[in-house]
Parts: sequence; structure tokens; C-alpha cells
Amino acid sequence: MTESQNNSQTWLRSPWGIILLMGILCFAVQFIFTRDALHTHSHHMEGSHSKLDPEINRRMGYSHFNEGNAALKKGDWKKAVQDYKKALGHDAQFTEAQINLSTAYLKKGNLDGAFSLLKTLESREPGNPFVHYNLACYYSLVRKIPASFSALKQAISLGFKRFSEIQEDPDLKNLREDSEFKKWVQQVSHSSG
Repeated sequence: MTESQNNSQTWLRSPWGIILLMGILCFAVQFIFTRDALHTHSHHMEGSHSKLDPEINRRMGYSHFNEGNAALKKGDWKKAVQDYKKALGHDAQFTEAQINLSTAYLKKGNLDGAFSLLKTLESREPGNPFVHYNLACYYSLVRKIPASFSALKQAISLGFKRFSEIQEDPDLKNLREDSEFKKWVQQVSHSSG
């Protein structure tokens, strides 16, 4: 062994040499995992969600759902629609994402998309008050007031309790202007007050 080989081996055994080797090793491991994660994510973007671990798939679905909720709250209907669709890409039966997607469709003016989704949900989940509330909003927007009123009563009978939302939701404006609805509100407030 030459003296230069001996010096390089001694340097590698020194604390700084070990730290350097550990850093290189950590970088290599991180690179491999990042590359694998990006590879998995690119498959995710292409729609092959079924190959993901079920728990990761569920978490990614909820992550997109939460992003959709944030966009909906900000009034960014386009982003909300995109995020809810991504959530549904992880679980096509994710009811809350479907309901919120229908809300985003209503707000965005995609009434046909909202109605189609809500009718599918109504047949699958007839006891869900939020489905009926959104149907009431849809019918109010298309000026089918009797159907809106009926859907709203159904939502309330199933447990919908956000009464201030009924009074403030712009989608229900046409319903709130209806004389039958106004009479009903007075009857309900007198019976509960």
C-alpha cells in the first residue's frame, strides 16, 4: 500500500470522513425515495389510483377534498371542482366530495352537472339531508319553486339544521321570494317560538 492510499483510508476513517460518507449515503437514499415518489405521483396523475396503498389513497383523497373545501370557501369554483374531482379519483363513492362538487357546480353555473350528480346521489343516498338541500338550491336556481320547496322540506325532515344558511344562501333566493315559502317560514317560527 502506498503512502497516498494509506492517507486516503485514514481520512475516510476520521470523523469528517464518516460524516461525509453519511451525507452522501443520505443524499443517495433521499434521491431514490424522491424519484420513486415522483414516479408513483406521475402514475397518480394519470389516474391509476387503484395501485396505491389503500391508506395512502384515502389520505390523498381527503387531502384533495380539503383543498377543494378551501377553494370553495374562497369562491374559486374552478379549483374547487378540480380538487373534488381529484378526491373522487381516489374514491368514486366519496359522498362528501360528491356533495361539495355539486355545490361547486351550482356556484360555477354548471347546473346540468350539478343536477346529474345530485340525482345519482339521491338514488344512492336518499337519506342524506345535504343531497336534498343541494337539490333545493338547484330547483330554486332553475325556478322550479315547488320542487325546491319540497326538497328543502325533505332536507329538514332528514336533519338539516342550518337555518341561517337557508335564509342567506343566494342559491335559494328564488325560493325565499315565494309566498308559500314565506307562509311556511312564519308557521314554523310561530310553532317553535
